[in-house]
Amino acid sequence: MNYAFALLPMARVAVRGRIDVMPAWVLLSAVLFSLIFVFSTVLFLEVLPLFARRLASFFVFMSMFAFVVTRMTPEDTEAFTLAVITMAVVFSAYSILVFARANAAGTLHFEAKDLVGSQRFGFIYVMAWWLLLLARVRTRRLGLIRWGSLIVVLSGIGLTFSRSSVVALLASTALFVAVRAIRRAARLELVLPGPRAWVGIAGLSVAVILLVQMFPLTVEFYGQTLLTPLLDSSLFTAATQAGSSEGIRVVRIMEIVGFVLQYPLTGSGYLGIWAISPSGGGSAHNQLLDTLLRVGFVGFAVYIGILLTVMRHLQRAHTGLFWGMIGVLIYGFFHETFKESHGVFVLAFVVGLTVQHWRSQHTGRLAAAGGL
Repeated sequence: MNYAFALLPMARVAVRGRIDVMPAWVLLSAVLFSLIFVFSTVLFLEVLPLFARRLASFFVFMSMFAFVVTRMTPEDTEAFTLAVITMAVVFSAYSILVFARANAAGTLHFEAKDLVGSQRFGFIYVMAWWLLLLARVRTRRLGLIRWGSLIVVLSGIGLTFSRSSVVALLASTALFVAVRAIRRAARLELVLPGPRAWVGIAGLSVAVILLVQMFPLTVEFYGQTLLTPLLDSSLFTAATQAGSSEGIRVVRIMEIVGFVLQYPLTGSGYLGIWAISPSGGGSAHNQLLDTLLRVGFVGFAVYIGILLTVMRHLQRAHTGLFWGMIGVLIYGFFHETFKESHGVFVLAFVVGLTVQHWRSQHTGRLAAAGGL
């Protein structure tokens, strides 16, 4: 039932009795990805017993178009935002509770990573962080709830014990600050933050100090596994060692690129790296590489085009979702994101929002021309 979200638009189509109009790029993309599936099935007849897994992976991949078939409303966006934030807060609070109980029972060290750590949900926490941070709050009570939720989610990000989560948060924050500074400079305004920004910075600083006091183990963990290796260059040295976390990513890059060069038009035909890896890999450790492997160079180019189209719309219409997606994309350089059920749900929703924006403009033009 992890992909049950795809049933909602299908139910709406069944109730309304029709599929809403959609842009040509969606239809052409769907056709291309379908042809990749058909051709890869024929091309790799020697692994026909894997057809069921190929078909399942194809449906999972195509579920990113789940919300393009029906009209989406502002209420849908509100429900999605609330759902992401709620799940991030609940999961983060659960991690805090488990960590606190374990720490009370005895001194914890880095084995806490196996207790509360996770590399599967970190990008959802990062998205929730941006949705909360950039939300428009109209009352003081909601403002207090937002700050409390931000602290809980920030704690959850730290307790993932995943460097990818921290890097995604820090890198997206750095980009956010840089973009704001560049825009101010372009308008010949002072680059220094305004009064509201200073209040926010002060609040976040206090939150970080509190979290450092509450969870010193996470500070020690990221210091030893991320900051120190960056400063002494051992992180880059580890990339040359196939047995390390960094080195295995280099191995996966070589395996995927080598395979796709052999089958540039189909890739693996939606099968994961487990099907082609000489070293027995089960994860590509990179969302873009995973997609490149599954659909080949042409399909990958179309996939990137879809992401760019979505990001362009979110930048103009949904600031919180835009920066949340920036964090998700950065996270995707280190782990799969949209391959996961909760990740493809996020992708499907923002693709649906983009198509709905096109649909509203398209419908308006047709109505003005007398075509509706």
